[in-house]
Amino acid sequence: MRRSIVLAFALAGCSRDSGSFALPDGTEVVVTRDGEVELWIDGSPTFAVGASPETRSFAEESEGPFAIWSFERDDETSTAFTLDRVRRDGEAVEVEYTSTQGLAATLRIEADTTGSRFTFTSDGPANSIAVPVRCDDGGSFHGFGEQYSTTNQKGHALRLLVEEQGVGRQEDGFRPISGDLHTTYFPMPWWLDARGFGVLFDTKHRVEADVCATDGDLAWIEVVDDAPVTWTVFHGPTPKDVVRQLGDVVGRPKLPPDWAWGTWICTQGGEDAV
Repeated sequence: MRRSIVLAFALAGCSRDSGSFALPDGTEVVVTRDGEVELWIDGSPTFAVGASPETRSFAEESEGPFAIWSFERDDETSTAFTLDRVRRDGEAVEVEYTSTQGLAATLRIEADTTGSRFTFTSDGPANSIAVPVRCDDGGSFHGFGEQYSTTNQKGHALRLLVEEQGVGRQEDGFRPISGDLHTTYFPMPWWLDARGFGVLFDTKHRVEADVCATDGDLAWIEVVDDAPVTWTVFHGPTPKDVVRQLGDVVGRPKLPPDWAWGTWICTQGGEDAV
């Protein structure tokens, strides 16, 4: 079915506005005429950029006297890009975009030792780059660090920023002291799709994640930084494999020393008294 939707171009250096391109590890990058960029692993679709990424510019004020943060934007504008052409660059695939303002952007996809690596760059100043990820009916978004609401964040909008967790965890609470469902000490721009792949955004900046909440067809992952945005898709093929592949990149916890297994909280008189 996929072959009936897109055209396959096997020649190196071929430039078209859509097509299917094989990476050295056998993964296929499929670019449709409406601008979707799909990653096919072992003949099956997995992760997909569901539309063209965009850049956003704005003035922003922040407030967080007790380390529970609020942000307010003014004069926000977005630069939308449209698909221009797709081409090979060595062993990588580059998707090129243009905007009505005459700006250019590029999405580069290449094979990596841990999976498939995506890098989006654009011309012009911006305060953030937003990546639209396709929300498939059978897809899931488990993760985003230490979260207390649910494991699958599909349908949620959350900020990934280290914050005090707050008193009460109320969505409509008094923000300077009240946390919400997603305030956390350990946010992480990563998720696992239960179908057997995972995604990690490589950034130390704040991330605003609208996970199919505003638009049921797209999850917008917005990195609040104007630098190129890079992310890795882990191939799995099982959730256990994805977790192992994530650990290959970010590291794994080590066994604590023996003393760590003693009594932890405010004991008087030592372990014997307890």
